[in-house]
Amino acid sequence: MLRESIQKEIRQHLLTTRFVTCLALSLLLVVFGALVGSQEHRQRLEEHGKLASVEREKLSDIRVYSHIKPVASRKPTPLAVFNRGHSDRVGSSVAISHRSVPFLATGGGLENELLTLFPTFDLIDVVCYVLGLLALLLSFDAISGERENGTLRLIMANAVSRGRIAWAKYLSGIITLFIPLLLGFLVALLLLNIYSPIGLTGEEWLRVLLIVATAVLYLSAMYLVGLCLSALTRRSSTALMISMLVWLMFVLVIPNLSGFLASQAVEVETTRSLQLKKASLEEEAAHLVSQYESGLPPSQVMGDLSIYGVDGEVLVRLGRPERYAWLNDSYTYLNRTELRYADRIWDIRRDHLHRLARQSARAYDFSGISPAFMADAITQKLAGTSLEDHEDFMEATRTYRGEIISYIEARGGFDTRRWFTDDPPDQKALVLDPETFDRNRMDMERAWAMLAAAEQDRSRILNLSDMPWFRFYPATVFESVGRASGDLASLAGLNIFLFVFFLWAFSRYDCR
Repeated sequence: MLRESIQKEIRQHLLTTRFVTCLALSLLLVVFGALVGSQEHRQRLEEHGKLASVEREKLSDIRVYSHIKPVASRKPTPLAVFNRGHSDRVGSSVAISHRSVPFLATGGGLENELLTLFPTFDLIDVVCYVLGLLALLLSFDAISGERENGTLRLIMANAVSRGRIAWAKYLSGIITLFIPLLLGFLVALLLLNIYSPIGLTGEEWLRVLLIVATAVLYLSAMYLVGLCLSALTRRSSTALMISMLVWLMFVLVIPNLSGFLASQAVEVETTRSLQLKKASLEEEAAHLVSQYESGLPPSQVMGDLSIYGVDGEVLVRLGRPERYAWLNDSYTYLNRTELRYADRIWDIRRDHLHRLARQSARAYDFSGISPAFMADAITQKLAGTSLEDHEDFMEATRTYRGEIISYIEARGGFDTRRWFTDDPPDQKALVLDPETFDRNRMDMERAWAMLAAAEQDRSRILNLSDMPWFRFYPATVFESVGRASGDLASLAGLNIFLFVFFLWAFSRYDCR
């Protein structure tokens, strides 16, 4: 009998206008979001590969240690098509420099300017907004509606237990909701395979299954909310009105209001104030360097040519010995000062990050009563697009910076002339008359010929074959589940509570 009751309820759900409308809307949004997400994933993969190729090529032509400025890049995750999370807002590449500790990443976002004009939806957005609404629309009149049309009293007159009715109502709703959910995931996976034909790993397939399970838990919670409201009211119109209010609170109001409440509870320093502190320390460092250089013997400016290389770093060639001695002293002090002040600036930024983390945790607490927020947070962690995953990447870039600094220090790169010139120690200086150089064509031709010869001299290239490469190992699926375990337990516990409450409310419901 339970099976027949479930089948009857499912047929009734499938034939309703609300189901057909929400199914069509959800599939339309999933197709659009999956198309954009899949194409963006392919573009990001291509950019990641190009960046790695450029880094290898750049490494093969570095002449001085000051030009060692690798770019650490994070490989995009294909599961962003299910939940984009923070992947569009935090960047995916970091330039490594001794001058600063990595704080912000750059890159990311859509390359197609036309697509940026339209709002983008990932699969979890569709689940939380459209299918969450459908869950309430299917359940708000499950009890009160049948009481109004007399169906519920007729069923009870046939000696059907309330427990069986409750289970039939619940299971039929979950099966009905699983149909558009499964179609959405299949469409997203199909489009991802078409536009990014790399294939998912076994661990990524496990993550997909866990994301599906999380979506089912969310839809179950929303459906049970509707059932509880229907069992607490005698008119379906009242249950519908309350259901819409609940949907607005869970999906829109609470997640957005939590950020404001958290900002009031935990004060965070403004970006402007942070920039002023950073600028003050940079000015202090520049003043110290200027004072040090003023105490050095006078420098012979003419007699070398400066060629600006990577990120404004200077590559000096054909200089006089006394000029190189002056530059060596100056750059040695400059490098040590910049390393020291980079740590001081990082101390300020790290305190700022800690405060932001506290504010985020407080917002998390405020939003924890929303099943939509919990589902979004869980799937972000499972998809690898959460803030925790991004901070893992940033921490890896900070570790890599330390490895690069140790590598250069081990070679004496910060303290030798090889920081700013690739001239060998016995290089003959280019002696030019400063009064005639600008108009003496022979001097100019001789200078450029010597520079061209130096540029073609491959023996001047640094051997960096043993330089450490950036390695980033994202959280494993077990680590991601561990991070999401609290929300998973809360969402599962909410389902159990709502189902027990529904059974209690229905057991006391007056069917007359």
